[in-house]
Amino acid sequence: MAGPAPARRRHRARRADPGRHDSLRADRERDHGGPAGGGAGHGGAGDQRRDRGRDRRTGAGAVRGPDRPRRGVRARGAVDGGSPPEDLPMSKAQFAQRRDGRVAALQYLFAWSLNSPQNLAEDLRTFFSELEQPREHYAFGEELIHGVIEHQADIDARIKALAHNWEFERIAKIDLAILRVAMFEMLFRKDIPPVVSINEAIDLSKQFSNADAKRFINGILDRVKDQLGRDARKAE
Repeated sequence: MAGPAPARRRHRARRADPGRHDSLRADRERDHGGPAGGGAGHGGAGDQRRDRGRDRRTGAGAVRGPDRPRRGVRARGAVDGGSPPEDLPMSKAQFAQRRDGRVAALQYLFAWSLNSPQNLAEDLRTFFSELEQPREHYAFGEELIHGVIEHQADIDARIKALAHNWEFERIAKIDLAILRVAMFEMLFRKDIPPVVSINEAIDLSKQFSNADAKRFINGILDRVKDQLGRDARKAE
């Protein structure tokens, strides 16, 4: 986008140092200090203010887990649009590209939940420019981002109804982002078998959260699966 460099820099997300500034680790330590058996935490208003101070911009560095998206994985062909449903065999490159897309969506939506940008299109442009692969590599992830934002109210209402014994505001932000991505897939992407979305969400929770979050997320998504009224192992 044309324009003076200083103006663009004001909108760029500051890259985090994984060792010094790990928003994901801070979120996990803060929000998972509560009782076992759920992915929700009990961070108060002061914790959330500190979050906003640390994550003033969405961007590639906003969420860093123990493993970053795989380097150098390039698709051999289009994965989205003309790609087969996920219940059909996928090449390793296609599978890795979809995984990269989900990780990118999780990264962006985590930061977005802390501080939503005024200009979504510009913020996404900045975010994808800082990732390791070209933007088109994350096309699936960008679909997830737009889908979650568009359907956030419906998705969050379902989470509130299914998160038994947990206040919505106490759910850890990283777990909420994982749930939003998986529930968007299960409710609005019938080309993806629900069990695939659940398994991917559990894998993301293992990578970016903890064992309590795994049980919490699996419990909610399993209830969603039971309400879908379709074969959870097949795409449509």
